[in-house]
Amino acid sequence: MFDLSSTTGLQLGGGPIIINYDYRKKPWDSWLTLTMAYATRPRDFDFVFESYYNSILEDATVSFKAYRINIDFNNYYGYGNETDYNNHLYQQDFYNIKRRVTSGETGIDLHIGNGIRNYYQARISFYEVSVPEASLFKGLPYGSYGNGYLSVLTLGTGFIFDKRDNIDLPLEGWYLKFGGNYNPKLFNTNGSFYNATFDLRAYLPISFIKNSALAFRVGGEKVGGEYPFFAAAFLGGSKNLRAYRNERFSGDASLYGTQKSGLSLVLLKP
Repeated sequence: MFDLSSTTGLQLGGGPIIINYDYRKKPWDSWLTLTMAYATRPRDFDFVFESYYNSILEDATVSFKAYRINIDFNNYYGYGNETDYNNHLYQQDFYNIKRRVTSGETGIDLHIGNGIRNYYQARISFYEVSVPEASLFKGLPYGSYGNGYLSVLTLGTGFIFDKRDNIDLPLEGWYLKFGGNYNPKLFNTNGSFYNATFDLRAYLPISFIKNSALAFRVGGEKVGGEYPFFAAAFLGGSKNLRAYRNERFSGDASLYGTQKSGLSLVLLKP
C-alpha cells in the first residue's frame, strides 16, 4: 500500500492475506489478513487484524477484528458547516489533534439470499485523544467531551441490499446499506449516544463506451444523545465529499450526494 497526501504525508503499509477454501463454501471458508501502515505526517502507525469465517454458522459469516488506529483522523476543524479555515494555520498544525483508538470487535453477517444481508456487531473501543487548541471546541453541544481517555461499548445492526453485477468494479445495478449503532452509558462515558446511517449507490452503463458506467451515490448520518466530539457526523475527503479535506465539517447530521464516471482505458493481459 502506498499513499501520499497533505493530511497523512507519505503512507506505506502492507501485510499477509490467508484464504482457506473448502468444499461448498463460497467464495471461501475463511479469510484472514494482518495489515500495518506507517504515515510520516502523524509519525505513527496503524495495525489492523481481520478474520472472517463461513463455516461457524450456516448461511452466515462470523467475523473477529482487532485494531489500533491513529492515522485516519488527525485534524479537527470545529463544529458546524460554517467553520473558518485558514491554510496558514493548517501549515502550522493549528488543527492537528492526536486520536488513537484500540478496539476489539465481533460480528455476524446473516445471508438472507438474493443479495440481502442482515448484520450485527459488538465492539469495545479505548480512545486516547489530545486536542491542543481549545478554541476548536467552540459551539460543540457537549464542550470538550471526548478529549482525553474514553472507553466505549458499541452495539450495531443493519441491512445490506447488493444488486450490483460486480462487487469490485460494478457497471450496473444498485447497492443500499442502512443501519445504526447504540453506545450505552458504560465505563466513563457521560451518557448514551447513537447514530443512524444510510448509503445508496446506483450504476448506469454508458452504452457507447465499453466497460464504462456512471456512478451515483447518496448518503447521510444522524447522531444523537450525549456524544463525544469525534463521534459527530463528518463530511470531507474521498469517503463522501471530495475537494475538501478529511473530516472538514462536523455536526449532528450530514447529507451528501456525489457522481463519478468510470471509463475503461486499456485492457492488460497476463
